[in-house]
Amino acid sequence: MRIQMRLSKEGRVVLEELKLEYLKNNEVKTSGEIVDEIFEHFQDDISKINWLLVQTKPEYDGILADYTSVNPTTLNLSQQTISTMNDFRDFLNQALNMKRTVYRSFVIRMALKAFKLQKEGVDIYL
Repeated sequence: MRIQMRLSKEGRVVLEELKLEYLKNNEVKTSGEIVDEIFEHFQDDISKINWLLVQTKPEYDGILADYTSVNPTTLNLSQQTISTMNDFRDFLNQALNMKRTVYRSFVIRMALKAFKLQKEGVDIYL
């Protein structure tokens, strides 16, 4: 399914850095493929992750931040990822006591950030 949204600056930076990591390993992945993989990776662990820790960790703001625009991002996501994102949205609304409804872009940013933290060796589990 093709969806378009504005990702936060932090979400764009993390996504672009992950794409670069794949390129360094001679793999070409689209943004949608990366997001699909991340949601598949976390779908069974959603309630085991310390989402407050993920949310409050400092923002990622590397050199790519200067080159990453705030233009809408188009992602081709599987129907399974869309369904999992809805589960994440409902869970994060409660787990983080959000005062407003969580949008897909926030869900994607949190998943990207959790994945990046985990790759850096941060223990994101409760």
